Amino acid sequence: METGSVRHLIEPYTDGALRFAADPLETLILMQSKFQPFEGEIDSSRHLRIGLNIGTTQWLYRHGEVGVIDCAWRRNGITVSLPNEKAHGRSPPVSMIGMAIDLDQLSADLDTPVSAQDFEPLAAQITMDAVAARQLRALLAGADLHGLSSAYFSEGIGALLHRLATGRAIDAGTGVYPLDARRLKTVLELMDANLGNDLTVLTMARAVDMDATNFAKAFRAATGLAPFAHMTRQRMKLACDLLASGHSVTSVALSVNYANPSKFAAAFKRCLGCTPTEWMAANNG
Repeated sequence: METGSVRHLIEPYTDGALRFAADPLETLILMQSKFQPFEGEIDSSRHLRIGLNIGTTQWLYRHGEVGVIDCAWRRNGITVSLPNEKAHGRSPPVSMIGMAIDLDQLSADLDTPVSAQDFEPLAAQITMDAVAARQLRALLAGADLHGLSSAYFSEGIGALLHRLATGRAIDAGTGVYPLDARRLKTVLELMDANLGNDLTVLTMARAVDMDATNFAKAFRAATGLAPFAHMTRQRMKLACDLLASGHSVTSVALSVNYANPSKFAAAFKRCLGCTPTEWMAANNG
């Protein structure tokens, strides 16, 4: 997990170990810790801030520019603070997963862009949404395994933001819950261990004691991608590392489970927008 300047601002308010991840520009920040009691002015930020209570029920008070929260904050309850919003608040000790997102920077990468105005109704209430809570936990688990991979997180964050802004999953009407953090971790580790081998959706599903159909839907709900699409992204990430190390296109194709270089090159271009040869010319100086 990476560190950044925001971490040093957060650490004085924690009361225990801090899990923390941020991309280099701090467009996206993920964290988990137990936080100390707080009362006073809440610093404004360029980020949309999302908090998930993962502990016991606490009483939360926050008076912001768009409304007042003065109610019980139960386990799995979600709070949202708008970018650049000034607020005054009071909170007892709370165990929390937090996410901060620079919407201006991130929206360009999302299939369905969102704006701060989409979240104004949530800034004056505690949101109880089991799907969004599971999505947030899954993103944190993914950060532990892979860091803030743009392929994984642009899809997963898009699904989370869409869910919060609309109250619906991206695959509306399916009624499917995302994979929980434990199952997601198991599947992602299985994928990473088999980037050079055949790995079927049925094998993935059996690894987490699910049938293939429901597993595929639950995986997509958690990550925004179908299992095969996510595995293809991971294979192309490995392929880039191997190409950068001087391996030939043919050997890289075999290393990421493509029978021949032409099929590998076609998949590589679909994911990255250029052929492996073009990528090497642009990245190997």
